[in-house]
Amino acid sequence: MSTDFQVNYKHTVSLEKIKWANNIADKMPLIGRLALRWLFPSDHLPVGVKCDKIRLVSWNVLNNFFMRWITDDKQGLNGSMITQLHSDHPGLTKRDEKVAEFTRKMCSRVDVIGQQECSSPYLKHLEQTLPDGWDLIKSCDTDVNDVKDQVALLYKRTKLTLLKKETVFDAMPSAPGRPVQKVTLQNQETGRVFVVINAHIPGKRDLPARQEFAHFVKKATRPDATTVVLGDNNFLRGDMISAYKAANLTEFKLHSPWNTIIADNKQSKCIDHILVQNSTKSRNLTPSEILPEETNLGKMVAMLNPQSTNPLEKKTQSQNSTKSRNLTPSEILPKENNLSKMTEILNPQSINPSEKKPKDQFYMTENLKKMIKNQTWQPGPSMKLPKSTEQDPYG
Repeated sequence: MSTDFQVNYKHTVSLEKIKWANNIADKMPLIGRLALRWLFPSDHLPVGVKCDKIRLVSWNVLNNFFMRWITDDKQGLNGSMITQLHSDHPGLTKRDEKVAEFTRKMCSRVDVIGQQECSSPYLKHLEQTLPDGWDLIKSCDTDVNDVKDQVALLYKRTKLTLLKKETVFDAMPSAPGRPVQKVTLQNQETGRVFVVINAHIPGKRDLPARQEFAHFVKKATRPDATTVVLGDNNFLRGDMISAYKAANLTEFKLHSPWNTIIADNKQSKCIDHILVQNSTKSRNLTPSEILPEETNLGKMVAMLNPQSTNPLEKKTQSQNSTKSRNLTPSEILPKENNLSKMTEILNPQSINPSEKKPKDQFYMTENLKKMIKNQTWQPGPSMKLPKSTEQDPYG
């Protein structure tokens, strides 16, 4: 890692943590313990995009090596389909077979599938049961069971021609040996070339892995090709956009269609993103475009994204009303009931969350903005950075 990059990373990491703390509550709704209600064979939900007439999906399939995270119930998924189908023996499990079954169902709907946390027994079984016209590219050719974090790429060879494949093990120097796939495919119908990258980024915030990965992606882009980055990023959307921007990546769109996993605090979050660079048009795939209804993907997406039945659809106005607004505390109960005081206690950032903050409130003055920009100010533990009102240009 270069000296310039180290200095730049040290200067930005504290502000990145501040921004992360500011946004995390809004992007991680409390889900609670799901257990039997989780009807999916992995703790991650797949996401997908369509760009330049090609459909691509990314899915962390959960290696059995990490099953202790599920059985310890840190995510509230002990007793779910995951643990019901799991067994402790080191070979192929019924859960692996269910994941392979879901993957084969995906093959009838999409053209490229990138998977993470693949075990050798799972990949061996998947390779033997792939539908006709599909090929599997593994990050390492081995049948050793203790390879716990393989990435694998499946593609429809009847639609795409393989031009080049490689696995890079030094893309993230802070995580040596972590495999990153770089596969070049060509659409047989249009001639368009795709550089597809598939990776599992380490999730430790004190490591610069995501910044290193973003620099690797930048170097992999080509002016004559569409670059698509699949993978479990282990970081929120804002974190990844900041990393890509810092790497001077341009003309990209980051697809984060829905929350994909439950965190240790029983909140859902999206850490599986798909980056598309140098494409004329790209869009999110809906759950039914990735898997059929009987796989319960649509139900699980709705469960992790309670603000909307389908996160890809715009929210309709409440009960066909032409206008709706929140009631203020005083419109609900009189002053003597202390609702306003209790609202203030639970919402310290504003006396009344339904009202706009007055101009003289201290939370974000122009001078404070300049201090943050110049990195000369650090917030107290109870202060929040303001939410941006700018439109997201990356989604």
